[in-house]
Amino acid sequence: MAGRGQDGFMQPGFLNGPGRRGGPPAPPRSSNPIARFWAEEIVHPEKLPGNMAIAYGTAIAVAGVLFIRTLGKAALVPF
Repeated sequence: MAGRGQDGFMQPGFLNGPGRRGGPPAPPRSSNPIARFWAEEIVHPEKLPGNMAIAYGTAIAVAGVLFIRTLGKAALVPF
């Protein structure tokens, strides 16, 4: 037993079955087109950083417009 390591006792696919090769299983596809679009295009892990950049940019632009419309006159320096 001294010559055999722990690898001699393990078999391929011992802890992960043949269907579990690359991470968690994919969620089932929804028949609702809006739910499928949300899952595949908005919150998909590969597309999330780009979508968050668009959301942050839009939020900053809206905040700038709201600032100018509400406090713009007070922010101007009189000449």
